[in-house]
Amino acid sequence: MPSDEATALDDGRSPTAILGHLEGNASPVSSSPPLRLQPSTPSITHFVNDSFIIFCQTVQKDIDTKWRDPRGQTRENTKGRVHIEKKTGLLALVFEHISLDDRGNWTCEVNGYGNGNQNRNVNTEREFFSSFELLVNQKISFGKTEQVQSVREGRDAMVNCFVEGMPAPEVSWLYNGEYINTVNSSKHNRLSNGLYIRNVSQADAGEYTCRAMRITPTFSDSDQITILLRIQHKPHWVYNETLLVQYAYVGGAFNLSCYAMGESDSSYTWLRNVKGIVGFNHRIFVADYGATLQLTIRK
Repeated sequence: MPSDEATALDDGRSPTAILGHLEGNASPVSSSPPLRLQPSTPSITHFVNDSFIIFCQTVQKDIDTKWRDPRGQTRENTKGRVHIEKKTGLLALVFEHISLDDRGNWTCEVNGYGNGNQNRNVNTEREFFSSFELLVNQKISFGKTEQVQSVREGRDAMVNCFVEGMPAPEVSWLYNGEYINTVNSSKHNRLSNGLYIRNVSQADAGEYTCRAMRITPTFSDSDQITILLRIQHKPHWVYNETLLVQYAYVGGAFNLSCYAMGESDSSYTWLRNVKGIVGFNHRIFVADYGATLQLTIRK
């Protein structure tokens, strides 16, 4: 059954209120070591941007303590992202927003103990030092991955997927919902920053899913992002049923249409006898995949 102190850490109260609660419980116990941490666990795991408070409690209220970070630097600031809050018998270490830089061993120690002492006894040291390891996980994200990417037909392509996370997740790929086998493949190669595709063609256009997954002793999670890959290719004629010879009458309107497919926007130019058409007797209508020339027939 959890203690009152452990319950106080999770009841949503402010650090000051929790400090007050623990301060009232900091009564001397002769059989207890001079220092104890609450929560009292050798390692604590949190995600980036989590908030967290841990208390260094002394049995005797007149003992002065301090916190050292993983680099051995003493934390003395009372404001900031990581700071201390002090009351008689209690020294709180407050993480307002945890970052990856906070990983490592944090130590609470009796202030002044060991300064200049080259012959510290290991058993005595355990009584005047108390440490915990802060393990920091980073949620899976995809950074600046673009969800629409393009590559020219006939070239090798990289479908970029910038997966971030700590611990690093395992990445797999799907094409239009089907798993891509990148092991010993002559077509696809999975790299740290994306999927490498050799000699792309129009058949490679479609949706690529970058899936990140991880399983650890303490948690498991997954996430994914879908990327549309477009293949840029030269326009080619489609659905062109225009007769090679057509007839019109003088004074009437006459339409000629052509259709072409291309990944990028195509431009259309109509020519007469290999020269641009001039004059005021024609109009050109452009659609997504085609253009229509409308002529007013003159003598």
